[in-house]
Amino acid sequence: MTNAVVLWNTLYRQAALDHLRRLSVDIRAEDERRLSPLGHGHVNAGDYSFTLAEQVVKGQLRPLNQPTDDIDGP
Repeated sequence: MTNAVVLWNTLYRQAALDHLRRLSVDIRAEDERRLSPLGHGHVNAGDYSFTLAEQVVKGQLRPLNQPTDDIDGP
């Protein structure tokens, strides 16, 4: 759950930064560094690493797993 919250916040914070940059808003590096979701007490601390599939990076969902005959059960 923590990873989902961190990923969601990161995606939307990046979108907000990108939007402000398109508007030519000056964003100081020290302010941007403070945006990390890992610095907040309500988010579990630890090492986080995300590698997103190219289609997810492009805003598309990965395909759903399709059931196969061998997992239908008895």
